[in-house]
Amino acid sequence: MPGRDSGDVAIRRLVEAVGRLRAATSGRERRGLSHDEADDVAGTVATDDAIGFNPLPLLRALHRYGAEVVVIGQVAGIMHGSAELTGDLDLLWDGAPGHAPALAAAFASVGASLADDDGSCRATLRRSAVPRCYTARRWPAGTAGRSGRADLR
Repeated sequence: MPGRDSGDVAIRRLVEAVGRLRAATSGRERRGLSHDEADDVAGTVATDDAIGFNPLPLLRALHRYGAEVVVIGQVAGIMHGSAELTGDLDLLWDGAPGHAPALAAAFASVGASLADDDGSCRATLRRSAVPRCYTARRWPAGTAGRSGRADLR
């Protein structure tokens, strides 16, 4: 069973990657490229989203509010030893309405606004309020599912 040391190593790797990303994007001008426009070779590190990207404040907030999420994607890869950088944070949650308040509180604490994949559910989060479309058992017609994007800028 992995101990505390393995978690410390994972966080250290992420802190180091954030520093490398900061150095790699220092002085880069924004070109209007979002993570949705990332190419398959360079990935999100070549997009504007990589400029100033640091998932640590959100990860700390998720922990502080007891949000039950799993880090997936390249941030998880970095935490497991990958040297490849990224410009976005992918999270997985179980979609349970009872878990939404902790998620909303964590995202609100870092000033996030939230939108689902097609923009039909858009909200600036407040610590005590979860947008109805994120807690409904059945999502509004046209949404791609229980996924979305948080804008932390």
